[in-house]
Amino acid sequence: MRIVNKKRFILAVTILIALIITLFSHCSAMYENREIENITVSTGDTLWSIACEYKKDGQDVREYIYELRKLNNLENCTIYPGQELKIIK
Repeated sequence: MRIVNKKRFILAVTILIALIITLFSHCSAMYENREIENITVSTGDTLWSIACEYKKDGQDVREYIYELRKLNNLENCTIYPGQELKIIK
C-alpha cells in the first residue's frame, strides 16, 4: 500500500487516535459518579438476586447484570459462594 497524500494520512491517523482516547476516557468515567462496594457472594446467591437487591429503582435488572459482569470481568453469569464482587450503588 502506498500513501498518496501524506497530509491526509497524518490527519486521518490523528483523528483516529483522538477518537480512541475519547472512547477510553469515556469508558473509565462510566462508574466515576457511582459508589462501588465489594460484597461476598453467599450460598444461594445468583447474579440475578444480587442485581435485584442493588439496582437503582426503575433500572432494568438485565442492564444492571450487564454492568456487574463488565465491572467484575465475568464471562458469564456464574458466581460462587465466597467470591468477591464489586457492586455499583
